[in-house]
Amino acid sequence: MQHARLWAIAIAAVVIVGGIAAYFLLYQGEVAVYVKDAPGAWDHVYVTFSGVDIHESGQGNASWNLTSTQQTVDLAALTNVSQLLGSIRLNPGHYQQIRLSVVKVTGVLNGTTTSIDISLPPDNATIKIVGQFTVASGQTTKITVDIRLDESLHLVGGTWIFTPVVGTTVG
Repeated sequence: MQHARLWAIAIAAVVIVGGIAAYFLLYQGEVAVYVKDAPGAWDHVYVTFSGVDIHESGQGNASWNLTSTQQTVDLAALTNVSQLLGSIRLNPGHYQQIRLSVVKVTGVLNGTTTSIDISLPPDNATIKIVGQFTVASGQTTKITVDIRLDESLHLVGGTWIFTPVVGTTVG
């Protein structure tokens, strides 16, 4: 009798763990956000991102954080490739916005390192990309954000300014 009870508990545990695994692996979808750039004059443009968020349609300010760790990307080196900023598993549904938080930008132009000011509100230095995309069960939605350095970097009174211009966002 005791042996049968142990078997029943073991089988119940396997069913519960299997159900949870199936939910995360089959029901939810994954979103992966990448960045890239088109060719330009800069040798290097190092952009430090401090977070990537996705906002769900019709959910007010509901958002899902893909990453909150700082990551520095050389956008000038990403002319024919893209670099992953973060990914997350989400419930299937309709999503409407990606936010990329920027904390620092430096560049190398003709071999000279230059600090670059960020032209975003200082209390919320965020690039907001508005666009509709759908997350489907068991599928990976890849989104590549093209930050156009040729249009984003401006020399104003001897100071380089980074005002991000987003080109085509491929989802």
